[in-house]
Amino acid sequence: ADKDSLQRDLERIADWSRRNNMQLHEDKFEILNYTLNHTKGLRALPFSVECYQYCTSESGDIIEPAFYVKDLGIYLTNDASWGLHIATIVKDAKRLAGWILGV
Repeated sequence: ADKDSLQRDLERIADWSRRNNMQLHEDKFEILNYTLNHTKGLRALPFSVECYQYCTSESGDIIEPAFYVKDLGIYLTNDASWGLHIATIVKDAKRLAGWILGV
C-alpha cells in the first residue's frame, strides 16, 4: 500500500543519511494529507479516510499530519485551498502599507 511504500522510503532516506554522515532535522519533517471533499456523503461511504503516522528513525520520532505547511514561502493546506496563503499575504501587505504610509 502507499502507506507502507512511504514508510520504506523514509527508512531508506534515514539509512542513506547515516551512511553518508549527514544529519536530518527530523523534527522539521511534516506531512500533509490532502482532503478535497469534506461533505457528509463522503464520510458515509463504506471506506474510511485515515491519516497515518510515520516514523522517521529508530528513535521513534513520529511525523504527525498537519493542517498546513509552509514551503518556499507558500502556505499549503490540507484542503488544497489558498485561503490561508492569501490571508497571510494580505496581512503582510497591510502591515507594510501602514509602515510606508505612516498610518
